Amino acid sequence: MLYYENTRPALEFVFHWRGSVLPKALCMAIPNAFCCFIVSILVSVFDLNLQIGNSQVWTGYNAAVGFLLLFRTQTAYARWWEGGSLLQQARGEWYNAVSSLVAFCDQDPKMTWQVDCFQHLLVR
Repeated sequence: MLYYENTRPALEFVFHWRGSVLPKALCMAIPNAFCCFIVSILVSVFDLNLQIGNSQVWTGYNAAVGFLLLFRTQTAYARWWEGGSLLQQARGEWYNAVSSLVAFCDQDPKMTWQVDCFQHLLVR
């Protein structure tokens, strides 16, 4: 777990490496960027005419990426709703528990002050 200190400048936490996903992302991005750079150099040196816009490969690639993006979005949305439902269920359980504790408090007039203190402590 990272502990943040208030003595640092406001945006310094964005640029530190410890606990960041940036090193892992760069390990994946830099080799791919290098490969794209090499391919673009080869295309320009050998004057290759690549018709990517009209090919079936490009259409298939776009369909696959669109499907994956849609699937991931639907999964994230379903998880969000499940989390909200579980949160409401937990809230209901706590409400029922507090209601039961308040309902079963002692009704003795001698204990009124202690019961009030307990109920206020319980609710707050």
